[in-house]
Amino acid sequence: MNILVIDNDPNALERVAARLRAEKPGGKILTFTDPLLAVKYGYNHPVDMVYAKTVMRGLGGGDVARLLRNVHPYIQMELLDA
Repeated sequence: MNILVIDNDPNALERVAARLRAEKPGGKILTFTDPLLAVKYGYNHPVDMVYAKTVMRGLGGGDVARLLRNVHPYIQMELLDA
């Protein structure tokens, strides 16, 4: 399972990623502080799940969800507040 974690706060990003590594030991957890880079990755690689902060500089979590659903219509999205 390929999981993207997106948050422009590196500390919050690592907390979420660490929790996911513990909960999903077989998953490949990829972290991004730049939402656009995460979308570019998702357009070129398989992605099963995305955890994204709702409000970020540039693209927000909702924007990321809309863009990635164009390529992965059944992707699971979890939008995170603050």
